[in-house]
This record gives sequence, structure tokens and C-alpha cells, in this order.
Amino acid sequence: MRSLAQIQSFAASQAVPGAIEVIRAAGGASGITLTVTPPSYTVQEPSGITVAVYETFTAIRTDDGDGTNPVKFVDSTGALFNGDTSWNLINQNQWAIFCWTGTGWDVFGN
Repeated sequence: MRSLAQIQSFAASQAVPGAIEVIRAAGGASGITLTVTPPSYTVQEPSGITVAVYETFTAIRTDDGDGTNPVKFVDSTGALFNGDTSWNLINQNQWAIFCWTGTGWDVFGN
């Protein structure tokens, strides 16, 4: 059975709760910072194998950005995004997929 995506909109700097699948973010006139925490879940298969399941979410910038007011993502534990301390969505309709690897975030997008 499929579940509905957990979608949340953000227009102010704040911590992102876990289990969000889609983030719709507006940076506004001064930009915002969204703080993510890398949750991971341990699942035990019926055969007894334990598997780590990591967080993945998609984010899109919904308002018109000019490069000086980004929607900035930072990690609460200091983990890196493709080797950088943060990840910015600058332009309207710019999107990214964030995948926790266990030690940092792999980010894919436009």
C-alpha cells in the first residue's frame, strides 16, 4: 500500500522535522535557513538481517530568488552536503534531492 507524501511548506528559518518527504520553501526578502537532522532507522528483515534505512527528501524553492536571499540547508550535526557545510536553493523552481549516507548528505538536482 502506498502512502501519501509528507509535504510541508516553509517561509521562515526553522528546524525541519523528520519524516518530511517534500519541502516547499520560500526564501523571501532576506532568505531562510532550514536545519535538517539526519535520521536513520534500523529495520530487521524476517530473515534476521538488520538494514539501516536513511532519510531522503526533495526540496523546491517556490518564490523568486535573486541569489542574495537563498533557501539554505544546514545540518544540525555539522554533516556536509556534497562536501560543503550548506546547500542553497537560489532560483525559483530550483530543486534538489537530499540523501543521507550515514556520514553526510548526497545532493542531486538542478
